[in-house]
Amino acid sequence: MGILRWSHSSTESCPITVNCWVEPDGAGQNLNLEYELRDGCNLSEVKIVIPGVFSTPKVISVDGQYKHDGSTGCLIWYNQLVDSSNSSGALEFTVDGSSAEFFPISVGYNSKPMCPVVIQACAGGSGPVQYELSERSVPESYTCS
Repeated sequence: MGILRWSHSSTESCPITVNCWVEPDGAGQNLNLEYELRDGCNLSEVKIVIPGVFSTPKVISVDGQYKHDGSTGCLIWYNQLVDSSNSSGALEFTVDGSSAEFFPISVGYNSKPMCPVVIQACAGGSGPVQYELSERSVPESYTCS
C-alpha cells in the first residue's frame, strides 16, 4: 500500500529520448529508431515496443536484443542496461505495412529513484512507527507518436 506518492512531469526530466524515422521501402517500410540517454542517468530493463509489426521483420542492425511477437503485432527492442557505456543505440529493420501502423511507440524502463524526497522517519500518535521504504522510478506512461 503506497502512502506517499510523488510525481514530476517535464520533458527535460525524461531520462531517455527515442526518435523514429519511417521511409517507404518497396512494398514495405524501413524503420530507423535511435535512443539517447540523458547525462547522469542509468536505466535497466529498457523496453521499446513498436506496434504494427505483424509480419516477420528483416532486422538490418540492432544495438541490444529484439523479439518479434507476431500474435500481438509488436517488435520489442530490449536492453538490459543503458548507461554511460552505451548511452545511445539504434535499431533498423524493414517490414510490410504502412507508416501509420507503427505508432504510438511505448517505452518502459527501471531506474534508481529520481525523486528528491527523503523519508527520514515515520511517527504515529504514540511515537515512532516501524516502516519499510521501497524506492523506484518507472514511467507511468511514455509514448512516442
